[in-house]
Amino acid sequence: MSTMDLFRKLSLSEVAQKLQLKPFDIARIMGQSGGLPDVLLFSDELVADIRRKAGVEVWWDDELLPIADDNRSRGLVRSLVFKLLKHERDGGVSTRADNLFRGLDGADQLLIRRAVNQLIREGLLLSLPTASGLHIRIDAVQRDTLESMASGSDIPDSIETLWT
Repeated sequence: MSTMDLFRKLSLSEVAQKLQLKPFDIARIMGQSGGLPDVLLFSDELVADIRRKAGVEVWWDDELLPIADDNRSRGLVRSLVFKLLKHERDGGVSTRADNLFRGLDGADQLLIRRAVNQLIREGLLLSLPTASGLHIRIDAVQRDTLESMASGSDIPDSIETLWT
């Protein structure tokens, strides 16, 4: 990295790519909090502020899954459920839907998207439209079922079909 790169500001498209959002989403978030800057160049501090306001989090930042399983796909879904439960225990009420697969490669992203959709259909997760995008939260009534899924003791057949 050159010295000039340290002082270079990012364009709207570069910020969108860095945060894995659409440029319109960034413009909408900025519009809700005072408007876009006159010149569409963003400092690192402004990018961090946008990340915080948008609720962007990387849930999968390493290769090790928190739950080991003989079947990688099952382990990935069980790990997702574990992470959702941990997020709730740590005080999180809901999270952006795209956070649930941010940091995964294409095939794993597809599996997690399909699993989240099925968990919503099963009534285990709730989807909530918000100003910052679609959010997902655990249905409190179904917490015990999700705990059983994370432990591997009781995975619904409809979820099992995702990897069989």
